[in-house]
Amino acid sequence: MTQQEGNKLIAEFDRFLFDPDATLNRVKGVFIKEGICPYSNDELKYHSSWDWLMPVVEKIEGLGFDTAICGISVGEENIIECLISPVIKNNNIEVHIKQSGEKIKILWQSIILFIQWYNTQKQNP
Repeated sequence: MTQQEGNKLIAEFDRFLFDPDATLNRVKGVFIKEGICPYSNDELKYHSSWDWLMPVVEKIEGLGFDTAICGISVGEENIIECLISPVIKNNNIEVHIKQSGEKIKILWQSIILFIQWYNTQKQNP
């Protein structure tokens, strides 16, 4: 999944509405959320800003899921571990990524996996 595709998926989960016909700064396709300035897809910062990403984590937690983000240094390498799992263990999802890299990027990937699963649950209750 590309950065733009991932940010679009997260924006829609974060209650932004996408208007493919609207333009902003000569870019077609605008994300709109009540009380917030509109954004083009290039302006979405879920992949790089904790200010953008943490409200999404809080929304996931509000849906009844625990989240954990850990960083471990092993010599020169930083290992990041992200976990999203249900509080009540009757859901069939647990996102668990453990790899080296930037903490925000690994959390971003974890959130995308969670939203993809969550969207299939809404379609197939």
